[in-house]
Amino acid sequence: MNSIGTRNDGAGFGLTRGGSCFSACPAIYRCYALRVKTSYVYIMASRSRTLYTGVTNNLERRVAEHKRHLAPGFTDRYLIERLVYFETWGRIRDAIQREKQIKGWRRSKKVALIESQNKVWADLSEGWFGKADSSAKNRPQNDVCGDCGSSE
Repeated sequence: MNSIGTRNDGAGFGLTRGGSCFSACPAIYRCYALRVKTSYVYIMASRSRTLYTGVTNNLERRVAEHKRHLAPGFTDRYLIERLVYFETWGRIRDAIQREKQIKGWRRSKKVALIESQNKVWADLSEGWFGKADSSAKNRPQNDVCGDCGSSE
């Protein structure tokens, strides 16, 4: 089981031609990480703790869509607006498989997963969209080297 923000990559991180964090990476190799598109499995909740599990390749955009009720449906009807859990994956098919796995769980197991990382059910996207906190400290980073943080 992985923790919030932990990257899972079925292809594995390794060395490849491409990427450009040549000088910043500890082993002075080009990173495979930059060539892998990041995907996310996430769980959102309402104030009454109604849960929604989803998958996306852009977590910040997708959470904003939920918060602004841009798509009619379950999350709009039940006012599901708080990001309470997410996992980062390297391949979308792995993320979709994980989403299906979580969706198949009983509620108690989903609650245990959330509380293993977020005991108070805090909104993990707090500060992503407001002017009060423009920092990116809690934001997921797309296409960033897992070793050196380079995005080039």
